[in-house]
Amino acid sequence: MSVLKKIIYGLLIGWLGAFSLLTSSAQADGVTNIVMTGSDRQADGSGQSDSTLVVSYNEGTGQVSLISLPQNLMISIPEQGEGTLAEAYSIGGGQLVADGIEEWTDASIDDYLTLDMAGVAELIDEVGGVTVYVSESFEQDGYSFQEGDTLTMDGSQALAYMRHLPQEGELVSKQERQAQVIRSLGEELAGEDLSAFGYIKLYQNYSGYIDSSLGKMEMINLVKELIQSGSGLSYHELDEQTTPDQLQMLLQS
Repeated sequence: MSVLKKIIYGLLIGWLGAFSLLTSSAQADGVTNIVMTGSDRQADGSGQSDSTLVVSYNEGTGQVSLISLPQNLMISIPEQGEGTLAEAYSIGGGQLVADGIEEWTDASIDDYLTLDMAGVAELIDEVGGVTVYVSESFEQDGYSFQEGDTLTMDGSQALAYMRHLPQEGELVSKQERQAQVIRSLGEELAGEDLSAFGYIKLYQNYSGYIDSSLGKMEMINLVKELIQSGSGLSYHELDEQTTPDQLQMLLQS
């Protein structure tokens, strides 16, 4: 298995559950779409959506697309009117985000999966940290990040790095930083050279951080399938100017 594929497969063990229906319940057009949200719980116990990805799988071509959406993207919210992805999550969690994207794009969304980012931090600590190149200087949550540094971050520092909202004059998006951490975490997991049982155990250890419309066995079976999967992957980062038609095209391709 190539390093790239291992990185893909290890993107976040909790989020791997989003692929569990890829081969078993594709729609008539052969495309399965699953919305993934990352929930960032604050010190006061409140939670908010910190990231939103749509996984789109084309059974005919074997292509897997990760589509990253900004939290200020305006969508249709069922029975609420228009609102941002973050607002949809605060009202009805991952299910309402999925329903809203489906209504907004008129493209089928099959399932949703929400991962508490505290689980990501714990997993990062377990693998010994993630290494990331810092391309812009900023401060966040008591941490100082300096341009040009290559840092090996623990879970808490990595969450701060991903949490930072770009200020005026900063060019690196929050989505880009999140992708950096996810890729580095994937590399660390790939280096573990986990057996099928190892992936299952990882899922079991972190399932408490997951809320999903997917069943437990679907997620566990998926972890096994991904080890042998040969699917390609493409990554798309969209902005707040994205139109329903543009997202629909990606979800149906």
